[in-house]
Amino acid sequence: MKNETSNNMKRMAIAAVCVGMIGSGGLVQAKNTGIPVKYVNPVNPVNVTKLNEIQIATTKNITPAMKQMIRVPASQVEKLPVGKQNKIEKTNFSGDFLIAKAEVTGALWTRVHEWAMKNKYKFNKEKYTVEMNLPVIGISLPDVVAWLNACSEMTGLRPVYRLPSGEIYRDATKKQDFESLKIEKYDGYSLPTTMQSEIVSRWIGVEKPSEKTLADRAIPTMNLKKDRLKKLWWTPGDYSSGATKSVLNKLETERVSVIDQAPKAVCTKAVNALGICDMSGNVWEFTANDPEKLLDKNKNAVVRGGISIADSGTTDPTSTSRMVFNPLTKKFFPYEPGIGFRIARNVVVP
Repeated sequence: MKNETSNNMKRMAIAAVCVGMIGSGGLVQAKNTGIPVKYVNPVNPVNVTKLNEIQIATTKNITPAMKQMIRVPASQVEKLPVGKQNKIEKTNFSGDFLIAKAEVTGALWTRVHEWAMKNKYKFNKEKYTVEMNLPVIGISLPDVVAWLNACSEMTGLRPVYRLPSGEIYRDATKKQDFESLKIEKYDGYSLPTTMQSEIVSRWIGVEKPSEKTLADRAIPTMNLKKDRLKKLWWTPGDYSSGATKSVLNKLETERVSVIDQAPKAVCTKAVNALGICDMSGNVWEFTANDPEKLLDKNKNAVVRGGISIADSGTTDPTSTSRMVFNPLTKKFFPYEPGIGFRIARNVVVP
């Protein structure tokens, strides 16, 4: 009985890492969204405080910010501003989703990876060298996807990355399996789509910003869904996420982004309008092509955000920074050592 109790406590502690438990609600409602939010607790709410106590007591270097997820309201808009020159692109994005406040750290990666290696998962590398409080980087995309499924499984969620047969993707060493992946609409962890990443990066909210340098250039769009927002405001494409001035203003850019230096610990800079850290700068982040496919028709992946090191192939960490590359051949983008990722989830309301 004693061993069984100990095992249950360990499982609860592991769950706290991936589930993102903060306070009594489990999720943080983003400010300035203009709509009511239903909170979703993946575990019994009674256990939430206990989960946090166990986690903080037993896992070194995993801070509350690393476990926090923020709910982003559906943004079904007629036109979403994209591109550095603030061009407009039609889109049909819809649906609330959850996204981690911080990029996945070495501490979080290691905790899940160790569990996965003992539970039928295979990675291209059995062990990665990581810094515990820094964003984990240099992980191959197949390994990232397998890790996300492992994070889902060990917390009792349904993994979203599946083989055509419906089998859970666990073996990252099989190239053919990776190329044939499909994404199911389950409640497990995933990468954010490139559109979700842009929404999070550029979101200002329902109120026009008060700072003149931002208000004069903020971009309004109308929301099509009648019971949702009437208007949303978006960050200009040549501003860093959360900034009130363009990237030409280095002081303001440095307030919200890690730039011109090696990656730093997560959440050392100011958060953006949704309360999320490091959406511009620090490290590039893997995203999914769309809600159903990880890669585009050319088998390329999209990375967003802009790395901190000046000679990494980009000059400014804007809210629209993006590059594409083939994750298997590394064609077009030889900077995989500078790519990290953050966790996202579908919202499943009972």
